[in-house]
Amino acid sequence: MAAEEENNKKNEGKGFAGLSSLVSDVDTTPPPPAPKTESAGSTTSTGRPAAQTAQAPPQPQQPPQRQTYQEPPQPSSGSSGGKWILGIAAVVGLLWLIGPSNKPTSSSAPAYSPPAQSAAPSYSPPAQPQAPSVPQESKPPVGQDLVLSTAQIRYCLAEDIRMEGAKAALNNYSDSDVDRFNAMVADYNSRCGSFRYRSGALESARRDVEPYRSQLQAEGRSRFARSPSTRSLSAPAQAPARPAPDATVQAIQRKLNALGYDAGSADGLMGTKTRSAILAFQRDSGLTPDGLPTSSLLQRLSDDRVAAVRESPQVAPPNTSTFVPPSPAIPPPERPPARPDRTAVTDSEQSGMERACDSARLYSGPSAYQSCLAREMASLKSSGGRPDLSRVTSAERNSIERACDSARQYSGPGAYYNCLNREIASLNASRGRPDLSGASPSEQAAIERACDSARQYSGPGAYYNCLNRELSSLNTSRGRPDISRFSAFEQAAIERACDSARQYSGPGAYYNCLNREISSLRSSGGTPDLSGLTSTTSAAIERACESARQYSGPGTYYNCLRRELGKVGYR
Repeated sequence: MAAEEENNKKNEGKGFAGLSSLVSDVDTTPPPPAPKTESAGSTTSTGRPAAQTAQAPPQPQQPPQRQTYQEPPQPSSGSSGGKWILGIAAVVGLLWLIGPSNKPTSSSAPAYSPPAQSAAPSYSPPAQPQAPSVPQESKPPVGQDLVLSTAQIRYCLAEDIRMEGAKAALNNYSDSDVDRFNAMVADYNSRCGSFRYRSGALESARRDVEPYRSQLQAEGRSRFARSPSTRSLSAPAQAPARPAPDATVQAIQRKLNALGYDAGSADGLMGTKTRSAILAFQRDSGLTPDGLPTSSLLQRLSDDRVAAVRESPQVAPPNTSTFVPPSPAIPPPERPPARPDRTAVTDSEQSGMERACDSARLYSGPSAYQSCLAREMASLKSSGGRPDLSRVTSAERNSIERACDSARQYSGPGAYYNCLNREIASLNASRGRPDLSGASPSEQAAIERACDSARQYSGPGAYYNCLNRELSSLNTSRGRPDISRFSAFEQAAIERACDSARQYSGPGAYYNCLNREISSLRSSGGTPDLSGLTSTTSAAIERACESARQYSGPGTYYNCLRRELGKVGYR
């Protein structure tokens, strides 16, 4: 322990100045001289012991002697510091030599280069799966009853599907859209209206085309697609190519124009004018109006005499079938009627037409509104205008206007003028107002009362006709019958039974009713005798005939009493 504490104290005295003592703490002092057999070694000139020691031959063992640690002699601080300075200088020089070899040879001053910015990530949409390509198509030539190949039949079937999609997308209120679609229909009918095919070709082409129906319909809709912002036709992804001019169609157009039929410009393209001109020529020549620009039509047009020549029937090639689609193959869309020209009508007539078609304008759309205006204009032209009412009296004029007021308000000017004409014709046929001076004042009042509804709602002609009917009925009734000979009960019952005729049917019908009740009363035999009945039986019979007593007159009442008496055994 004492030795350890002594070593610790020695070690505490070492610091930065004693770096040279850190070389070794091992005592290198040579042991005391011993009998030499060989030289043990030598020391260096600097006082550091040699690194090699001689090995002595084996000696007889002696008891070990404890050697005490002796601190090595401290070298002078000057020589130790110089060694360290030289060592540091050598290290610095070595680093200086190594440094330039690792640097680039360029002597230019280093320039700051900012770190490379990573490119901003951009969104790339996932690759859309490509739609399967439609089988190859080939546009058939213009003509009728031609034998088409499978590719040409595919065109006809695919174009039919595309036309369905185009018809669903076109605007029926746009003349340009309708004309364009009709031109497509005419071109399709001229090529695919009637053709022949080899056995199995149609079924094969249909199997090839049907899987792509949705894609073909989308292509057809794109022909009339509109951009949502401008509502104008937007070009489809692949706009349909303009059909190539056809020499046969061009020759037919020249011939038709030369004959006075307006077929438009001779551009070789099948359009509405060309089809209309072909139809007109075929109708004038007694041919079947199919509107197709065939070679036989061209031959007929080339004949200067334009005589009716029956074409020899064409023999179908072997193993062929004929396909004739319904005529027309694709019906053109229904064009809404153009707005009628109303420059020749008066302001009141225009207001009447607008008022008559107001419900169609509000609830049925522009097509129904334009159709209504066209109907009203046609009705106005056919009515012959407003009739002259100056030759009738003011009362008759007011009655005519009142009878036609509903037509004026709700049915337009044509219906209003037709109503006025009907009322004037009825007035002329009635021979005027009849003379009622031969009737008593009560009869005149009854006649006026019976015809009051005709006077208010049916015009003067119907009113005068009603007066004539009532006056004739009065004359044939032979006047009012005398009922004074009957009892007061019977007179009151007869008047009560004919009260409705007196109020609503005029004096003739009232007098006829009185005569019928008198005849019924006389034929009934008068009131039956009920005195032999018990009060209960008599009351039951009266109760059974109560309605006849109140509403049917005395004759019917007496007949009812006799029927009830017969039921209980009385005669």
